[in-house]
Amino acid sequence: RSLPALLRRAAPAAAQRRTVSLKAEALPATLRSYVNGEYVGSSSDETMPVVNPATGAEIARLEVAGQAEVDLAVQSAAAAQKEWAALSGMERGRVMRRAADALAAENDEIARLECLDTGRPIAETLIVDVVAARDCLEYFAGVAPTLGGEHLDMGAGAGGSFAYTRREPLGVCGGIGEHLDM
Repeated sequence: RSLPALLRRAAPAAAQRRTVSLKAEALPATLRSYVNGEYVGSSSDETMPVVNPATGAEIARLEVAGQAEVDLAVQSAAAAQKEWAALSGMERGRVMRRAADALAAENDEIARLECLDTGRPIAETLIVDVVAARDCLEYFAGVAPTLGGEHLDMGAGAGGSFAYTRREPLGVCGGIGEHLDM
């Protein structure tokens, strides 16, 4: 079976009937870095085009983040991680659940932007991309409250000692993912 046929079978009927505009006019002329809950200007004064690979059209320009923006993002993430680590697993699960709900609420718009940015078919971005991200968040939202430590008996030869393990957020990690659609 073809991928489109499988996607149509897997998609809810309502998703198959939706109409989503692929016009790029709603995008800001220049996209900025989003750090610590706000848009920040670039210290580099350099921009690069955002091109829809399906059409070759430039749909926006992206400010290139400079060292100052990278440093600000790392500082912001380190501060936020301290707050995140202080939350219980149940509270972290609730935050992830709200993020999943936000993705569901904005599914069509996020799918539209993904389609414009990657050139992939809207039928695919509507029922795969955002849904998969939402599924991932929902899964880990459910798992977060269940993560706990273990009590390990070290045996009688160790004088009745025991060890206890804890699972807890330890720090910030950054990743750069390259996405190539061919």
